[in-house]
Amino acid sequence: MSLRPGIAKLSAGSLILIGSHLSLCNPDNSPTAAILDHIGCKASWRKDSNSPATPITETHDRGRRLHTGEEIRCDSSDGYMVVIPAIGEPQAISAKAGWFRVPSNPAAEQVQVGSTKSPAPTPSENEIGRALAYHARPAATREGSSRLIYPVTDSVVLPDRFIILWKPASDSGKIHLQISAANKTIWTADADVTLGKLDSPEARRALGASQEQSHTNPYSLILQWSTDQAGGRVPFTVISAAEEKNLAQELAFWDRQRNDLLRLIGRAYSFDKRKLYWEAAQESEAALKLAPESCPLLQAAAAAEENAGNMARVRELRAAIENLPGGCSGEDQ
Repeated sequence: MSLRPGIAKLSAGSLILIGSHLSLCNPDNSPTAAILDHIGCKASWRKDSNSPATPITETHDRGRRLHTGEEIRCDSSDGYMVVIPAIGEPQAISAKAGWFRVPSNPAAEQVQVGSTKSPAPTPSENEIGRALAYHARPAATREGSSRLIYPVTDSVVLPDRFIILWKPASDSGKIHLQISAANKTIWTADADVTLGKLDSPEARRALGASQEQSHTNPYSLILQWSTDQAGGRVPFTVISAAEEKNLAQELAFWDRQRNDLLRLIGRAYSFDKRKLYWEAAQESEAALKLAPESCPLLQAAAAAEENAGNMARVRELRAAIENLPGGCSGEDQ
C-alpha cells in the first residue's frame, strides 16, 4: 500500500487522537477527536459498537469530524483511510485494523483537578485540537444599510486586506463611503453603485496609518446612496499590530503542516476566532475545493460565508447541500 507523504501507517490500537476540552462536541457531548481526510477504500462508520454501520465515501464525507467512541473501518482489502489527529502526523487506516474506535480525549481529562491519566497537551497540540473541532461563530447582526455585505457589524479587519462589498444596484448612481476613527474622518470616496465592490489602496493605507497610531476602536464605515435616502453606519474593529503579529505566527504554523486539509482548516480557525470573517471564508472555500461535494466542507463554507455577510453564496452552498445524494445528517458535522 503506497501512502501519501507524511502519513504514518496505523496498526490497531496505535493511535492517540487528542481534541480540545472546550465546548466542541457532538450532540452526545463527546469531544471531537479527529477529522477524516481521505477515504480510499470501501468504508463504514458507526456511532459505537452497538450501532448499525453506515457507508462513508470520499466524495460525501471528506472533512467529517470524528468523535470519541465512534468507529470507522475499511471494508475492502485495498486502499486506506486517512485520519488527521490533533497530535502527530496524519494516520492511515487499512482493513487490517478492523473497526477502529476513536479513543477518549486526553485533553478533556486535564480539566479534572489532579488528573494523572495522561500528559497535558502542548499549546500547539491544543491549538490543532481546537482547529479540528472548529465551527464558525454565529454571524453578527448587521445594523444600518441592508445593502452592505462586508464588513459586517463588529467584525475585525486587516488593513492590508480591507475591502467593501455591497449589493450592486441595477440603476446608475453613486455610493458615498466614509471611514471614521475617534470621531475623525480618515478616508472618504465615491463609487459606482453598480460595481458592488471597492478595493481601495487609499482606504488600506488610511487604516494602516491609523493602526500604527493606535487609534481607539471601533471604527465606523458610513455609507450613503445618491439615489435615495438609504444609508447606514457599520462599526468594525481594526486588528492591533500586536495581534496581527500573533496571527502571522499562527498562519506560519499552519503553513508548515503538510496535510492540505489541516492547513486550510487551521488557517480558517485562526482568522475566525479573531472575527476576521472575510479571510476565514476564503480559507473555508479553499478547503471545499479539495472535495466540492463533501457535506462537512459545504456546511463549514456556508457558515463561514454567512459570517462574512455573503448571503448570495450561502444560498448557493445550501442549495448544493440539499441536492447532495442522501442529504446531510447531523452526524456529518
